[in-house]
Amino acid sequence: MAFRPSLSSFELFFFLIF
Repeated sequence: MAFRPSLSSFELFFFLIF
């Protein structure tokens, strides 16, 4: 899983939901 600085917060929030 590669976390990009542009979508880091979005991905983290997405994983928190699921």
